[in-house]
Amino acid sequence: MKTANYILGEFGSMFELYLTIEFITDCLEWKEEIKQRKVLKCVLFILLFMIAQCNGRFSNSQIIVVAIDLVLFMLYAACFLKERFQYRLLICILPFLIVSAINVMIVEMLSLIQAQAVGKLIIEMNFLFMIGFFASKVLFYLALKHIKFILKNSFRYLQTSQIIVISVLIIYTVVMEFCILYIVSKEDIVGTPVVLSVVISWGIIFLSIYMIYSIFNTARQNEELIRMNILKVENQEVGRQLRELKKSEQRIRKLEHDYKNHCLNMNELLKREHYQEVEHYLEKITDYYLVSEKIYIETQNSILDAVLNVKIFQAREKQMDMVCYVVGDLSEIDGMEMGSILFNLLDNAIEATRQNKKVEKKIICNINKEEGATEIFIKNSIDQSVLWKNSDLRTSKANKTLHGIGQQIVRSLVEKMEGMIDFYEEDKMFCVHIYLPE
Repeated sequence: MKTANYILGEFGSMFELYLTIEFITDCLEWKEEIKQRKVLKCVLFILLFMIAQCNGRFSNSQIIVVAIDLVLFMLYAACFLKERFQYRLLICILPFLIVSAINVMIVEMLSLIQAQAVGKLIIEMNFLFMIGFFASKVLFYLALKHIKFILKNSFRYLQTSQIIVISVLIIYTVVMEFCILYIVSKEDIVGTPVVLSVVISWGIIFLSIYMIYSIFNTARQNEELIRMNILKVENQEVGRQLRELKKSEQRIRKLEHDYKNHCLNMNELLKREHYQEVEHYLEKITDYYLVSEKIYIETQNSILDAVLNVKIFQAREKQMDMVCYVVGDLSEIDGMEMGSILFNLLDNAIEATRQNKKVEKKIICNINKEEGATEIFIKNSIDQSVLWKNSDLRTSKANKTLHGIGQQIVRSLVEKMEGMIDFYEEDKMFCVHIYLPE
């Protein structure tokens, strides 16, 4: 009987290890460059199974084995899986909380049912204990499945500080459950002390669950509030873009009107054979329109023409050197979405360049349309590295809730268009590269 229980126990432990490895891998996902994925999972499984054989072999073996397992899971996640450290820690310790909570509750309930000390129950491992053992594995599987679903749908709401709070809370709960199990495992403890331990254990678990749920709920509400603010700012941004496009249209109409007047004036001078005056007249309008007010970019897309010309005009009003190069036919591109991307990126470039004190104020915009894709490169000069101090590109403006929305709009549009966006620096220029497939 003992041999059968031992074999069944080993199978149960293997099942538990397999579920934990799959849970961590699915939640964090592999890094793209990792190829031998099944081999790595098998190696980790074998290591953990070998370490599990040390359970019960020496004093405090269970605590030491759990600590080693956690370190191995963290190393596995750090080397081969995605996500930042705080989230990796949270995902790695969650299975330990679930296992400890389920095991403690089941063992304590069995102790009450059989009126037998927990320590004696664990040593004897009778038929009822084995039923509880396998029930714990089924509950563990169901809990991981449900939590995986919640995390994939709710993790995006959590900030780093909230992930840290949840992780600390889980670690505290796991430690408390181990302490309770250690206390009630004494052979002479039965009856009322076990009932009290059940109440305390369940109270700690439900309190932890409630606090974690509250953090998730608060984070979700904050995200919804931010989304409402984004929609509000997007509406304001659309209004601002329309006003600036209208100004651009008015400038173009004025130029068309001036062009007609200039033609009439030169025609009159030519009729009178005042050729010298015509030459001076041409020099003046050339200096005025083709040098100081050269704002005409043609992309074969009227919306993009308006956006680029507006931004060139704004940059030159602020004494910035802005150049724009367009290659390819942009006539079939969605002008509203592409225009919004360019509008926000050039806004950011103009704002960042305006703060330069040591280097030339320069902005370069390249748009390349090739078969199958469109690429946008926007570069602006910088006094010092932006990414070194601010790798997440957080806004430095006073109103942090509403500012920085432009970047969120750009990221959202690029994601919607199934494209990619990259930020980097070269030659004292801050660069944004956007790739948009057709």
